[in-house]
Amino acid sequence: MKLKRTNWLITGTTFKDWFSLIEGEYTRKIILETFAPIFLRKCKEKLESLHNMEISFLNRAKTEDEKLFVIAFVDKAKEDLKSEIRYLEHLLGVSKHIKARDTKGARTNLKALKALKERARQYPICDLAVNLGLSPKRVGKNFVILCPFHKEKNPSCFLYPESNTFHCFGCNRHGDVIKFYMDVTGKGFTEAVDYLGNLE
Repeated sequence: MKLKRTNWLITGTTFKDWFSLIEGEYTRKIILETFAPIFLRKCKEKLESLHNMEISFLNRAKTEDEKLFVIAFVDKAKEDLKSEIRYLEHLLGVSKHIKARDTKGARTNLKALKALKERARQYPICDLAVNLGLSPKRVGKNFVILCPFHKEKNPSCFLYPESNTFHCFGCNRHGDVIKFYMDVTGKGFTEAVDYLGNLE
């Protein structure tokens, strides 16, 4: 089984690389206002298409090694796209709200973000599944749900309260509670951390 690094899968030259070559404040401003939103939209569309592509390739994989390769390949592609999306969102945000930040303030914000992320990671994955309407059923010390990432009649997506993680034995999607929320809702990392970290 061969996976091609097609232009719809990998962004190739990033906006950051391209934007760094542009000279002149006015030209950069025009490019930022005109093209950055387009790049951002396209990256989000590509990220969404990766979910479907991953399932398709996993269904065609014949061995465990091939499945692991698909997961690693797609995860890398997702990380590339998420990195590009974060950069573009930051760039667009800075262009609208230019603020002078002191070092002390930046350290304080970083510390608060780390604390929020840690709280988000601790939110019970089974409670989250209930909140999302996924009806987990107990199987021993764990829980199982109908996988929200692919069609199935018998539940194969397991939730592990002890490690606060999930794994689907049907499509092989897995991760922690933050990734679970991101994958189910389509939200970004920042939104997921903000939501989970502030839940009671």
